[in-house]
Amino acid sequence: FTAVPKAEAWPVAVERIKRLDAALEGTGVTIGLEFLGCPVYKPETIAHWTGRGEVHPFVQSLAETNELLHEAGSRNVGITLDSYHWYGSHGTLEQIRETPGRWISLLHINDGKADAQGRVWVGTLHEPKERPAAAPIKDIPTWLTSALQSIVLTCLPSAQPWI
Repeated sequence: FTAVPKAEAWPVAVERIKRLDAALEGTGVTIGLEFLGCPVYKPETIAHWTGRGEVHPFVQSLAETNELLHEAGSRNVGITLDSYHWYGSHGTLEQIRETPGRWISLLHINDGKADAQGRVWVGTLHEPKERPAAAPIKDIPTWLTSALQSIVLTCLPSAQPWI
């Protein structure tokens, strides 16, 4: 979230990614941006929690993250692909398949509780998460096999339990 509209924040973010990308050139280090795609991260909720008045959504999906990195021409700044945020943003397997494998720098594999309608539970900022597939709201094995077999994976997965 930003204090200015997305149209104003976008070019600033692109320029900063370009500078960071250049600084990382030749180091063998990559940094992953993690979009926050869960329903709990909405402008009215963030404004209430932070007391910041007006806030604007920025990058809340894999598609937007891909767009940002593409515009920056990124080689060393990539994506932390989090199954929870991907699911919460209504991400698709096609979006993952369209992501250059070199951009996926870390996989966060986690799960969360669902409400009665099967939606991501959004009670607090740090909603209770579970061990992957312990209380599944999504099919993590399909997420891993179907989506990630179509890209060249150059990073390691990381289980991210919040218990």
